[in-house]
Amino acid sequence: MWASRREVNRVSTFSARCCGTSALVLAVTAMACGVGGPADQAWSRAAGRSAPRTDRALRSIVERLDEAIAGGEAIGAQLAVGDRDGTLAEHRLGSVTYRGRHSVNDDTLFCIGSCSKPMVATILTRLAEEGRVDLDAPVDRWLPELGSLRLEDGTTVDRAPTIRELLCHRGGLFSQVEGLTPRQASLVYGFDRTLAEVVRGIAEEPLLAAPGETFAYSAAGYDVAGRAAEVAGSTPFERLFDELLAEPLGLSTTGYRPAADPALIATGALTRNGVLGDHPISLHLAREPSAKILVGGGVYSTAREVARFARMMAAGGQLEGTKLLSPEEWEALVSRQPFQQSYGLGWRLIGVGEDGCARRIAHEGAIAASRAFLRIDLPSGCFAVVLYTLADPRRHTASQSLDTFVGRRLNTLLDAAASESGNAR
Repeated sequence: MWASRREVNRVSTFSARCCGTSALVLAVTAMACGVGGPADQAWSRAAGRSAPRTDRALRSIVERLDEAIAGGEAIGAQLAVGDRDGTLAEHRLGSVTYRGRHSVNDDTLFCIGSCSKPMVATILTRLAEEGRVDLDAPVDRWLPELGSLRLEDGTTVDRAPTIRELLCHRGGLFSQVEGLTPRQASLVYGFDRTLAEVVRGIAEEPLLAAPGETFAYSAAGYDVAGRAAEVAGSTPFERLFDELLAEPLGLSTTGYRPAADPALIATGALTRNGVLGDHPISLHLAREPSAKILVGGGVYSTAREVARFARMMAAGGQLEGTKLLSPEEWEALVSRQPFQQSYGLGWRLIGVGEDGCARRIAHEGAIAASRAFLRIDLPSGCFAVVLYTLADPRRHTASQSLDTFVGRRLNTLLDAAASESGNAR
């Protein structure tokens, strides 16, 4: 059975389209139902064509998330899948917090972690098109404090990293993957200072390598890129996010500082001193007026709104008549940059062809106990978004296998959707 076995108010919703025309929205109240129930053909029913492999892959993800919630491994989840023409299926499962007082609904906000990075790269690419920044200029043009960066041995490097290098994780700045000192961790994950103050602190830290020399996944690099953008644009980055991305795409709740009641924002949990509580690094719980934003990891959104961003990318930079990106901007975002790596401007690039363009673009987010997955198959225009929160990931070692399962099964889903799609280019 795919349906919830714990809460009768857990609901799955299918936004159905027949032959490309919005026709019906089916709301199926979660209850025990057999494999032959309506949910088993969710994608096929919505798309108006038979797609059994896509249905099976989608159902397996929903079942696994439901099992994780029932077993206390996860707390709540949202999922949205579709193609460039629209969202075909949406699911919401579980509770907003471990307390179980509110069920996840379509408007429940989740922290999408590093799935923020493709959005940030989109904004910087738009700023470059407008002439407000130069992706290939050393960032000390806007941030002079980064003009005297040094390696760990004290050697001064020849130049500051460029914005392109920062977005591609080639800036040489310290990396959370390589390990952070306590001071570096406080710069990235401490929220009692402004972004400007944090970037000045980042400038004092030694580089892992000279700019452009090597790949090192760096949240600090995105903070620096975001700060350069707001200096160049004379506008706080949160406002640039709204003006250049959220408002044009109709993302009414997506952003860095969620206005919703914290009790209604999806929050992962952690056990400390034997007591289960909200995960202390949940960003929306640090709401001091002067708190910095985590540029590349602090966006809050819903699966429904992330799906609109995905549809825009799947459609070549346009959404419902709104042109967000020029063909040149879009191509830059989905193409390999001048580095020998599979990470481009804010995206993981999969299946890069001889022309340098990726067949599929993807990103994942993992911060505190929040998880996010975003996948887009460009030839078919099919996409998938999964957001969920974990219940005490340190105690439930199965959480890692849940993340692995979701990531792999999303690839299976997109493979099937692409092959069964009637919308492939």
